[in-house]
Amino acid sequence: MIIIIGGNITTTFKKCKGIGKMIIIIGGNITTTFKKCKGIGKMIIIIGGNITTTFKKCKGIGKMIIIIGGNITTTFKKCKGIGKMIIIIGGNITTTFKKCKGIGKMIIIIGGNITTTFKKCKGIGKMIIIIGGNITTTFKKCKGIGKMIIIIGGNITTTFKKCKGIGKMIIIIGGNITTTFKKCKGIGKMIIIIGGNITTTFKKCKGIGKMIIIIGGNITTTFKKCKGIGKMIIIIGGNITTTFKKCKGIGKMIIIIGGNITTTFKKCKGIGKMIIIIGGNITTTFKKCKGIGKMIIIIGGNTTTTFKKCKGIGKMIIIIGGNITTTFKYLRGLKE
Repeated sequence: MIIIIGGNITTTFKKCKGIGKMIIIIGGNITTTFKKCKGIGKMIIIIGGNITTTFKKCKGIGKMIIIIGGNITTTFKKCKGIGKMIIIIGGNITTTFKKCKGIGKMIIIIGGNITTTFKKCKGIGKMIIIIGGNITTTFKKCKGIGKMIIIIGGNITTTFKKCKGIGKMIIIIGGNITTTFKKCKGIGKMIIIIGGNITTTFKKCKGIGKMIIIIGGNITTTFKKCKGIGKMIIIIGGNITTTFKKCKGIGKMIIIIGGNITTTFKKCKGIGKMIIIIGGNITTTFKKCKGIGKMIIIIGGNTTTTFKKCKGIGKMIIIIGGNITTTFKYLRGLKE
């Protein structure tokens, strides 16, 4: 057991093996570095005001790592098999995982302002839980991260860029939520986003979300140049704007339910075997599309639907409402 208590504490573990089954560091300003170490600290506990902790090229460190403080900066770089459980609790938290493998079967981060970055990582976090006020999370060029990823907070910005096989289940719950998936493959068998104001963007993605569920007040969702996204896409909210642009094979079933709904399909192919839109005021536009919607059902109070320069849309189109305006312009092969 190693215990260090003080005001300003700087501790360095370099090329060490089998040190400290339990390491405890408590102080005001704490800087701790673990470099090229193996089998250190079955349990590592760091508690302080301002805490900077670096794990570099380490293996088998800390079955349990607990860091609690005011301002916390933690870096894991080129590490393997660190922390079966990693818990970080604080006010302002910045955590970086770079080129790591097999870190944290469970990673829990709880704080006020939280910035977390996963870059070029593999097999990190069977379960990743982030809870806070303002949360920014970035996954870049990662593989096999988070069988379950849960993010809960006030203002949440989450970015997935050039990732593969991330999150069998991704759950994001918050007030204002911005989520971006860019050039990703095989992400989220189930993606659930629940919040007040929600902006979600899927760009140049493949095989994302067998089921995508978005529930909120004001919802803006964009699918751009995507393939094979969402066998089932469900969007439920107050004011909903959804755009599908240059997409292929999206949504065997697309269901949108809300108060004011604007939906645009532009230059799309093979989208939605079944498209169901139910709401108060509904505006739906299909422009330069092919093979969309074997069945399209629109039910609402005031309904405006436009089909422009489309081919082979809707073997069956059903529109039910109070005030209905439907326009078919420059069409081929449309079955009404």
